[in-house]
Amino acid sequence: MDNETLAISAQALALSAAMTGGVFQSFSDFVMRGLEEEGVAGAKGMQGLNRTVLRSVFVVMLFAIAPLALGLAWFVGAGASPQVANQLWAGAWVYTLGVPLVTMLGNVPMNERLARFDVSSVQGLAYWRTYQKGWTRWNTLRTLASYGAALLFAAAALQA
Repeated sequence: MDNETLAISAQALALSAAMTGGVFQSFSDFVMRGLEEEGVAGAKGMQGLNRTVLRSVFVVMLFAIAPLALGLAWFVGAGASPQVANQLWAGAWVYTLGVPLVTMLGNVPMNERLARFDVSSVQGLAYWRTYQKGWTRWNTLRTLASYGAALLFAAAALQA
């Protein structure tokens, strides 16, 4: 792969990871607090968001970045400078472990449990209060991983 193609590919990964991080940041920064203020209506709103995100471009992008990044790092391999290759590998692993893995092990199980509750019940509302804090912590980790990966991909693009 020539340096220009490598740079464009790494830039695309950087932009995609940063965009993903921006969505996550919005939730950790203000969306979850807004939903919390609405009590039962907020919990029902989150249940709706969790259903609709599964049919969104966002969820495709969230999960597609990891194999694309790992594939680029593997493909570039020995053909790039060690520094560029290391930045690509680091970005790919930071993203893969910090975004899709955290999503599947942290956020998705919480979303599935929330979906099973009638959030207007005492138990449902109690879980909603617990859910908000735990879900936001996992989500903030995804935010940081997305931005960290974006920085690593951008550094690789600049040095390609």
